[in-house]
Amino acid sequence: MSLFKRDHKEISRTAYNHIIFRTFYGVPFADEFMRAAKKYCPPEHLFEENVLRKTSPIFESRYRGGEEALEKFIKINPDCTVLELAAGFSLHGATLAEKYPRIKYIETDLPDIIKIKEKIMKGIGANRSNIFFKSANALDSSTLKKISVAAKTGSKIVVYCEGLLSYFDDDEKRKIAKTIKGIVEKYGGVWITPDPALSVESREFLKKSWPAFRQTLKKAEKMAKQKYDNHGFQSIKDTDRFFRECEFSIRKYNWPTKLNFLKTSEYSEKKISEFKSVLKKYGKVWILSLHGS
Repeated sequence: MSLFKRDHKEISRTAYNHIIFRTFYGVPFADEFMRAAKKYCPPEHLFEENVLRKTSPIFESRYRGGEEALEKFIKINPDCTVLELAAGFSLHGATLAEKYPRIKYIETDLPDIIKIKEKIMKGIGANRSNIFFKSANALDSSTLKKISVAAKTGSKIVVYCEGLLSYFDDDEKRKIAKTIKGIVEKYGGVWITPDPALSVESREFLKKSWPAFRQTLKKAEKMAKQKYDNHGFQSIKDTDRFFRECEFSIRKYNWPTKLNFLKTSEYSEKKISEFKSVLKKYGKVWILSLHGS
């Protein structure tokens, strides 16, 4: 019998489009990664590039916001371990492991995705001796606890997830939160995630002010075979209540609005100003620690 009430492979399909997204951000290894990934990317899992371009500012801002929050933690804890859940085709590990060679960066995802990721990283020379790839479902607490044992002795851990919690219902989110709480309790550290920013409340606002976002959302829901509004968080208020009930203290970090894509786009100053207003209103990273830590 499966440990999980549903197959999560459908969710993994949405990761392929972020390979293209990251070529718009100007992040290291993005172009090389996309070229190498072509043979692994099923064409039916890729959206049209012009649609991706129109929604790029949202995802670039989320990506950069999450990475900046990670860097702030790493600078204070230079010998820490980063445990990224559902890392997909993120390049945070490649960037941060090279920039901060004293850290240990552990990437986890479902077996099919993590195997492809490791092959590509090695093939393009983005792998580092301090990056490790492990197969794990984010809901598999037993496996994640075993993986976390590999954290650097005597150092703190930061658990990171980006684009994960939006796909889970309350029971699933609570299971993930309980696992992370146990890991942070054991090693000390924090949980960092920008996921709650794309709540039902913020999606409704984005769909009205940013038509391309509505189009991207519909495609992603079809691919993942689920409705976003039945998963993730309802609002910022709902998010904060959830994390407090899970015994976490909350700090928030703003997503950046100085984006590579906006510099290179042909959008008018008025449209760019609208984009920035949306990002300032809803773009947050949650930094979660245990009470008293």
